[in-house]
Amino acid sequence: MCKRISRLTRPTSPVDSRRLEMTVNAGGYLATLFLIWWYGEEFQNVLQYFETFLVYLYDFFSVRICLSTLFAVWRRDRINYKGLALPDIFQAWTLNLASRIVGFFVKISTMLIYLIVSLLVIIFAAAFIISWLLLPLIVVALIYFGIKIILGS
Repeated sequence: MCKRISRLTRPTSPVDSRRLEMTVNAGGYLATLFLIWWYGEEFQNVLQYFETFLVYLYDFFSVRICLSTLFAVWRRDRINYKGLALPDIFQAWTLNLASRIVGFFVKISTMLIYLIVSLLVIIFAAAFIISWLLLPLIVVALIYFGIKIILGS
């Protein structure tokens, strides 16, 4: 490739020819460094970003707390039975049971919303990663077709 470029530009002296070869070699080196960075270090940073975001969602929706207190009363809304008459004990028991049922459904709903949001993030991450991997190829193809259209061939 260097010989073809040097024939097209027709350097006037050996110094110009050497300078042109150094420029072409530096361009190839920069492209190699870019691809190593794009598919290596930065790709790992993107993966780590999505992993961190999923961990953040797990913490944001308090999944661990919801699982550990799934059948606990809602907002600690509990009535004590001590010193109550039998009809009041039954009423307190019913209200405590209702509070547990409300807590169960709120926590299940929270975990379902967490699962839906996490699934959407995973789908978005997969699409983003695929586009990340293909983006350098798309840019090269667009440049190639742009030059082809400009030159009219």
